[in-house]
Amino acid sequence: MLPIQKGLFTITCTIQRQDTFYYSLTVIGDTLIQGNTYLIQSDGYNKQYMRYSQGIFYYYEPAYTSPTSYHPAAVRPVLYDYLPLNGHWSDTVKATTFSGNPETGLLDYHIIQKATPKTVLGNTYSKVIGIKQDSYLIIEGKAYSLGTVGNYFYADSVGFIEKDAATDTIRLISYSLKNQ
Repeated sequence: MLPIQKGLFTITCTIQRQDTFYYSLTVIGDTLIQGNTYLIQSDGYNKQYMRYSQGIFYYYEPAYTSPTSYHPAAVRPVLYDYLPLNGHWSDTVKATTFSGNPETGLLDYHIIQKATPKTVLGNTYSKVIGIKQDSYLIIEGKAYSLGTVGNYFYADSVGFIEKDAATDTIRLISYSLKNQ
């Protein structure tokens, strides 16, 4: 579903439906993380790490510090391309506050579109998978909804084409894949 090859993607991002900026994301190579090979995607400043294995796309999230917590490195399953329409999976997010208290979140995914066309900025993609991502905070074993993070759309043989959320919209403008 996502391109597992080098290429250039030009993307537009509109924040709060008002401010727009453009950036390019390029697959610049690969690296070994925890015994698995990940593609390195870069916008020239930041890097993302993606891999595909047995129908599942994974994102490697390096450890980071937020204003209130420490988040350890994690491997996140972001797309199961073999699940049917309405298919579902979840991912647990762990963190530790600076006072030493553990925090747990849940990312909940549902397939909302499967193998149907979608038009983004005038380009029609024939086989698209749409994913709805919701988030929850887990407190004493009970899940409290934080709302929908966004809807993400991926086109066969292209990859990411759109994210639609209450706070921002990100769309693929163009792409160029290099044959390996």
